[in-house]
Amino acid sequence: MKNPRRFFLPFILSFIISICSINATDIKNDGMLKFSAFTPVGYAKYFTIKFSNDAWLDAPVQGNLVIKNSGGQTVFEETMQTSEAVPAYTNGTLTTETPFIAEIPETYTILTHVEPMGMGDIAPTNNDWEGSFESFTAPGFVLFPNEGLEIFQIDFTFEGAPQTNSSYGMVYLDWPTTYELCGFSFGYLNIATADNWIIQNMIYDLSSGYQGLSGMFNLGVNNGEDVLEIDLLAVVSEAPLLDWEFKPVAYFDVSDRPYNAEGVGMPVGNIPAPIPFETLPFVEGGKSDLVWQHGHVTIEQDKNQCAPGAVANSFQWLENKQGVTFPDDHKPGIRDNSLIGKLDTAMGRAAHAGVQPINTLRGKLKYLGSSGVGEKLKIKHKNIKGGTILPNENLTLAGVTSYAHTDTSVSLIDWILAELDSNENVEMRIQWDAGGGHIVDLIGGGYVDGVPWLAWTHDANQGYDNNGTPGTTADDKVAMNGGLSADSGGVGWSYIVENKLRCFIAGASHLGTISYGISESPKPITEVGADKIIPTKFYLAQNYPNPFNPTTTIIFGLPEAGLVDLRIYNILGEEVARLVNGKLEAGYHEVNFDGSNLASGMYFYKLDAGSYSSVKKMLLLK
Repeated sequence: MKNPRRFFLPFILSFIISICSINATDIKNDGMLKFSAFTPVGYAKYFTIKFSNDAWLDAPVQGNLVIKNSGGQTVFEETMQTSEAVPAYTNGTLTTETPFIAEIPETYTILTHVEPMGMGDIAPTNNDWEGSFESFTAPGFVLFPNEGLEIFQIDFTFEGAPQTNSSYGMVYLDWPTTYELCGFSFGYLNIATADNWIIQNMIYDLSSGYQGLSGMFNLGVNNGEDVLEIDLLAVVSEAPLLDWEFKPVAYFDVSDRPYNAEGVGMPVGNIPAPIPFETLPFVEGGKSDLVWQHGHVTIEQDKNQCAPGAVANSFQWLENKQGVTFPDDHKPGIRDNSLIGKLDTAMGRAAHAGVQPINTLRGKLKYLGSSGVGEKLKIKHKNIKGGTILPNENLTLAGVTSYAHTDTSVSLIDWILAELDSNENVEMRIQWDAGGGHIVDLIGGGYVDGVPWLAWTHDANQGYDNNGTPGTTADDKVAMNGGLSADSGGVGWSYIVENKLRCFIAGASHLGTISYGISESPKPITEVGADKIIPTKFYLAQNYPNPFNPTTTIIFGLPEAGLVDLRIYNILGEEVARLVNGKLEAGYHEVNFDGSNLASGMYFYKLDAGSYSSVKKMLLLK
């Protein structure tokens, strides 16, 4: 037999250690949970210590947290303990109940300690953790998780996608929730990580009549990487922020948002390229204004039904807000007797198929002519500079004319914003960088320090239900799969840089160029009748045509009767004509101006009606 001492000694030592440690476990300090290294001055900050029970005994755990200022003085301390024993070989957390509120900007040291209660610790050297964080003055009202801000990662869900998770993010801000927290009704949403802007100066305007907006951004990851949370600083500021130092203060959960919803089918084109990180070209003191059109609605759409959908949504807004009556119902449909279904037919659209860009305008005019509504509306259109998708001349079909705006000194975005400001309804086409396009119904727009922006409504999850007959489309129905609300991308927003914007839609891309706009508004009615249309607010439309030679038409709307003054001025401010000076009834009014006796150049026309006053410019070219 071998030496018995060599055989029994390890066993005896092991037994002795077991007896000695029967009342001991090993609690290890694992640092902080979701610890943002910054905190805004004046805001409550809570701390959570992570720990692990790395031994074989269950144990209740106690923790202590101490915060010291830059001078080494203790400014905060709290002791915590678990409510019950932490099972062996599991993890746990301890969270402070009292908030720490920084009073001045400075750097703090944070010290944490954990230990088992009522028993010893096998390895007490791993019970402590030390770190630091910085307090700073935030450039606005800081938003924390569950305060109206939602972050999404867009997931590619269509068949054949090489990966599920994309590099695309979408942000949604619920305006009523934000207003309850910050107390002001207008401002700008700014979001950044430690490295990059996510959203810069996104409009926040409770008076718009909408619940909020959604916007696109770059998540900063490769396609295929799943993002569960992101460390952010999100603030609502009352003035635009042109620059700041990125200091994230809280981890936000990142939810999934499907790209190509159930029923959409195969997408057109490939997965789009990542959105680039960019700092927008704001200029302090640059042009800043905005306009909203209240009450735009949208309906569920078939795949590739954006053109009929945008026009149908526009017509419904004219009916709801401008008093123009359309004979067909605004409801989902595919080539049927609904408003959108009849526009399908007029635009030559087959079920689930797209519309040729020119046919959006052609079909619109055809429908208006066949329905008898065309005589009530004034239609206009404009291409991007150098564009030829729509004719750069007037187009008449079915007895209805769309007037072309061909002044190349006026950019397409400026024309669109002028139309919105004149209470004209506008449909806008986006030409995707990857090919194909999309049409939306605009609800507002403007400038922030020189950078234009637009907001729109559409169905972001266009789709259909195949009713079991894949070879035909006659019995397919529009899929009721959402996509209309702002948090699903249905009420979108983007800045416009070099005529490009970002839009979330179940289609080919998210980045595209604005290629054209089409507008419509009620024609003025001079006689008083039972069907006379009364606008909901004062407005002065852009003259048309513009430039003109030698005559042009000016339209304005009056929500109530009153004294009206309409005059023409030259660039020196000298009055050259007085077109209206007297009392007019409520309604839309049309005035013709003849510049035969004037020299070529820029002129201004000014409308004064009660407390309302507006000035617009026009160009006479002989």
